[in-house]
Amino acid sequence: MILRTLKAERSGDLLADPVWDESLLDRLPRLIFEMLLSYILRADIDKDDFDNKIKLFQKAETRTTAMSLAEQLRQEGRQEGHLAGRQEGRREGRQEAVLSNLQIRFGPVPHGLVEAMRQVTDPTHLESLQRVSFTCASIEEFAAAL
Repeated sequence: MILRTLKAERSGDLLADPVWDESLLDRLPRLIFEMLLSYILRADIDKDDFDNKIKLFQKAETRTTAMSLAEQLRQEGRQEGHLAGRQEGRREGRQEAVLSNLQIRFGPVPHGLVEAMRQVTDPTHLESLQRVSFTCASIEEFAAAL
């Protein structure tokens, strides 16, 4: 049944009744139950429909477990999103700082160099480029380091 459940994703039926067979879900080890809920939550499903499926469980223990797992998974997803957003913000900030420094030192930065700079995402490389932007003798020297 679990294999059929995972295959259901292809047809968009992760919220179909066979997937939510409470008697089957009750027999799953907690780790597998967590993995299944995580899989379903990460799919492109209607979150309200997901919550409604959980509310239909007859056993209070299964319902409570599913709701708390779902909330925990959502919280982890929010934390991952916040972390990714902060990392992206730091990357963009460092890119802008490098470009601003180059503009202050050498005047308008060529469009191609701006675009190339925006493609750099490695934090270590960005840090190195920031140092180079302070010490290079010309925009061409910076471009060579890029």
